[in-house]
Amino acid sequence: MGMTAQLKREPILDARDAGVETSDEEETAKPNARDLNEAIAEYLDEVKNGRSHKTHLAYSVTLREFARACNSTTMEELNRNDVFTYIGSLRDRGITPRTIANRATFLKTFFLHYGLVWPMLKTDQVKYTEKPCLSQKLHRQV
Repeated sequence: MGMTAQLKREPILDARDAGVETSDEEETAKPNARDLNEAIAEYLDEVKNGRSHKTHLAYSVTLREFARACNSTTMEELNRNDVFTYIGSLRDRGITPRTIANRATFLKTFFLHYGLVWPMLKTDQVKYTEKPCLSQKLHRQV
């Protein structure tokens, strides 16, 4: 254990020795963990300054909904299950496959911006295949 981690842990151990209950959360908290909501706010500020207004709005909706849907509170905790939970919440709300695919792409951009590995496998990817409707088929035949 590094000196910094040991120094941060000592007050917790001292409190336990004195009979004070401490939460496991205090002991296991990562000192350099980046808060998810803070990271989202920082990223959206960058997007606002460097991208179009519509792009900022699309990323904003996506990332704020993702933060509400996932169980992780820090960037380091984000995982594949969080992405699946978010995509499932979109499907439950009746969001179209094209919009879900777009939002997954926005989310991937966010992950890569912070140097995180995109947790989805190639087989997990949200697939969007536009199926031509009957009227489009008829117009092509004429």
